[in-house]
Amino acid sequence: MRTSRRRVGILMLFAATFACTTNRTAEGAPRIDRNVLTQAQMLEQHFESAYAAIEALRSNWLVARGPDSFASPSIVKVYIDNIYLGPVDRLREVSVQIVSTIQHLDPLAASARYGVGHGAGVIYIETMANAPRGKEPIDVSGGLRAIRDAVVRRAKATRRASSRSRTTESITSSALLA
Repeated sequence: MRTSRRRVGILMLFAATFACTTNRTAEGAPRIDRNVLTQAQMLEQHFESAYAAIEALRSNWLVARGPDSFASPSIVKVYIDNIYLGPVDRLREVSVQIVSTIQHLDPLAASARYGVGHGAGVIYIETMANAPRGKEPIDVSGGLRAIRDAVVRRAKATRRASSRSRTTESITSSALLA
């Protein structure tokens, strides 16, 4: 009787330990954030516009969850580098080439970040040349073509500045060695 209780106890302890172990096969695989799309994910499937990528990969981002008002229902709003772009149809004009990441903000996060009036959520686009703090903002009054041109100019200027600083550092270090 005593040995059978001991066996049952050991068996239960073994079962509890086995049930609490983690799956080691998935440990090396990176976790996918369902609220973020990267440029690599979009280019991998050869999308041209941000709208096409979101429509194929995260179509639920494009529709409002439900009406919050029957008189004036909320729409999903789009921001590019913290500048209001418009409704989701404007995503058709945004090239995947300038996008670094696209993030979906749920209504609570969107309202906390951008204020009242974002009850359907926000699609936030961060461009490759997202200006670090301290740089002048991009003028968006000229439309998407002007935004794209400004982003490309800023990226080129950043690349030139970083190559100049590397050249200056190498000249300075060679002068110190001489």
